[in-house]
Amino acid sequence: MTGAMTTAYILSFLDRQIVNLLAPAIKRDLALTDVTLSLLQGAAFAVPFVTLGLVAGVLADRGRRTRLVALGMSVWSLMTSLCGTARHFWVLFGFRAGVGVGEAMLGPAAVSLISDHFPAARRPRALAVYNMGTTLGAALGYIVIAQLIPSQPVNVPVLGPLPPWQATFLVLGIPGLIFAAAVLLLKEPARRGLMAQSMATAPGYRDALRFLSSRRDVFIPLAIGMACLGLVVYGPASQTTLFFTRTFGWTIKQVGRINGLLLLATGVPGALFGGYLATRLRLRHANGTLRAILYATLLLIVPATVAWLLPTPNLVWLGIALQNFSIASSINLGTSAIADVTPNELRGKVIALYSIMLTLLGLGLGPTIIAVITEYVLHDEKLIRYSLVIFSAVVAPLGAISLRSALRPFQRVVEESAGWTGVKAG
Repeated sequence: MTGAMTTAYILSFLDRQIVNLLAPAIKRDLALTDVTLSLLQGAAFAVPFVTLGLVAGVLADRGRRTRLVALGMSVWSLMTSLCGTARHFWVLFGFRAGVGVGEAMLGPAAVSLISDHFPAARRPRALAVYNMGTTLGAALGYIVIAQLIPSQPVNVPVLGPLPPWQATFLVLGIPGLIFAAAVLLLKEPARRGLMAQSMATAPGYRDALRFLSSRRDVFIPLAIGMACLGLVVYGPASQTTLFFTRTFGWTIKQVGRINGLLLLATGVPGALFGGYLATRLRLRHANGTLRAILYATLLLIVPATVAWLLPTPNLVWLGIALQNFSIASSINLGTSAIADVTPNELRGKVIALYSIMLTLLGLGLGPTIIAVITEYVLHDEKLIRYSLVIFSAVVAPLGAISLRSALRPFQRVVEESAGWTGVKAG
């Protein structure tokens, strides 16, 4: 189950993030500004993802989760391919929105499925492997897709000649459509860790919000901290290709190859280390998962702020490598932390709310905030490095402070969760 859901996450994140690699070509061909380009990178995906995420959370808690994953994969893969037919900003915006609709169905169902396969003590490592899909998806996008981007327009039957970036989108959705059929063959596991039989029938978002409100001393600082991590993940990632092409004159393929290799070399070990650290700390501290997130966030602050000021490409890549490791060790544990403090019958909806918050703030606002600083504050696209510094210097420390304040109440709720022992057949 973990392997299948991780593969689905890899494909989803590849489709989600590939626009960052192709950003310079899209901006040129569609005559976009930094801000309008950032809308394709962020808001076009994030807003429908948020809207459909609420529905997906309910379906994940009530229905067959494997079918929900397969449906979502089919939708986002088709929409990714259709991005390759877009010749105008608003058409591409609409298809990117369709990618968001499909991907909204994955998170709540996948986390719920994996959580029911492992006891609480082993859950962080399993979910860390699943969340490693973000790193693998982005890395494969940068390494493989960057090298497969055609150097010349491609003549496609019916559609005619397509620029290289459009041809790349057209092909990119095919693997997801194939894998969606395989997901339907997975066995649905029993639901475990129900809070109470009275809530096990059909709890709604009102129940989820009531639960979150009753434990707001945990969930508010946790949400702020993870939102800050999301901003540091999605904001700079959306600007990396633009940064190297503008600052050092690199090509898209050069950036893609190095960025992808670094993600594999640092992001994957970072995700595994985060899962290992959380598992070890969880054995000694009830709030071990959150402690692991906090420690990794503290390691993130310096490289996230300083890396963009370094004078040579190699030094900047070194700083990015340190960021990748710290980010993968921290943010990939977010869903595990939510699972630690949420009963099963509310888990899908709470994970949906968490994904909505992370996507709306991190992906929806991160790229645009940096673009606004570059375009309207600094007034020079070649000063993008200073936009990245200003952004990271504020957001990363705020995240660490917020997570630190959640430690004690988090421990209390984890200890309380020991009484959630209900079981319901899948």
